[in-house]
Amino acid sequence: MVDAATRAVLLEAAALIPGIHVLDAPVDFSGRPGVAVAVDEGTGSQHQLVFDSETGVPIGSRALGVRSDGTGDLVLWESSGYSSAIVGFAP
Repeated sequence: MVDAATRAVLLEAAALIPGIHVLDAPVDFSGRPGVAVAVDEGTGSQHQLVFDSETGVPIGSRALGVRSDGTGDLVLWESSGYSSAIVGFAP
């Protein structure tokens, strides 16, 4: 579990990466509150990586599309549940 101060610094650092931004409003993902880091694809879609608000653990990802009639976002796909491991090499 990552403490609140560290989570805040990590999200602020992520927001400094060109094209990445932290969403202002809390995200409710699969019934769990979360914080999303997003990148706009420039094609009317946005990809989000959602972190648990309390632990900082990734809880899901999703892609949103903008509806052509302007009625809001359309969820193109979403996935919940992540596994992670510490490895000695990068793929």
